[in-house]
Amino acid sequence: MPLADNLTVIAKGTTTVTDEDINIYYGIKVDKDLPAGTYTGELEYTLSDTGFPLSLRTMQQMTSDICEAAYTPSGTETIVPTATLTDIRDNKTYEIAKLADGNCWMTQNLDLDLSTGTTLTPVDTDITEDWTPTRSTISFTGITVSGWDNSDTTPYSANPGDVYYYTSGTDENDIQYDSLAECEVAGYTDCSHYHAGNYYNWSAAVASNDSSAYVEEFSNANTSICPAGWRLPKSANAGSFIEGNERITMVNSYDNVLGEYFPYGPVGGYYNYLEGGFNIIRVAPLYLTRAGYVWPYPGVP
Repeated sequence: MPLADNLTVIAKGTTTVTDEDINIYYGIKVDKDLPAGTYTGELEYTLSDTGFPLSLRTMQQMTSDICEAAYTPSGTETIVPTATLTDIRDNKTYEIAKLADGNCWMTQNLDLDLSTGTTLTPVDTDITEDWTPTRSTISFTGITVSGWDNSDTTPYSANPGDVYYYTSGTDENDIQYDSLAECEVAGYTDCSHYHAGNYYNWSAAVASNDSSAYVEEFSNANTSICPAGWRLPKSANAGSFIEGNERITMVNSYDNVLGEYFPYGPVGGYYNYLEGGFNIIRVAPLYLTRAGYVWPYPGVP
């Protein structure tokens, strides 16, 4: 039972669960100054199971053991184990979920601003040694970014502001909202998943001031700017577009829902996001949205 701040606990309740039966025990303190009589009231019980321990509050607390212990949904379920966790680096919150592939995923984009005055450490970031970026995140509005260089080896990142992109089945129907409130007023209940987040080139994403060592296409990163306890998904084994690609494996775990709309294998070099399949993966529980891009490239108006 909830207590006011000026009260002390006089009894602690416990719950035990056996099959579908839940026993709830509680105590009531009777005021001796009240006159004799019968008093009535109401108690409201709300049962909630996020699939994650209540003590899990920050992104950096996540471990493989916590993820493994959470319930693994089937590919037909849209209600899955979820949590809203805080990144201790900047106190921004993120939605996470355990999906049908058995892995825990962030279900919204990373929104970490990089700064030449802030050093990331292995305590808070998916890195093995302290890293200070040589370039700070560029803030921009609209559709163009001033100061961006499409570098293959040096870190660049850009922040479009607090915008939300509702991703539809077609490019023409995609909608941008300039605030969380504006998105919610439009009638969407999962607006936090639609947050644009930041744009990162490869070097920024892998927390490197010189990523020239990554020379192979689809090379997997050993470090990243993900919160500690998280990492970038693995791409693929050499010579294969699908085998070893964790993101495609995750989406394919919902193939019994996607069916003919999301066949196995690449089409024309890209995975076949036909309209039917796309309309499924962009909503609960996956919330996959269009990635977008930073414009202009150097030398292109």
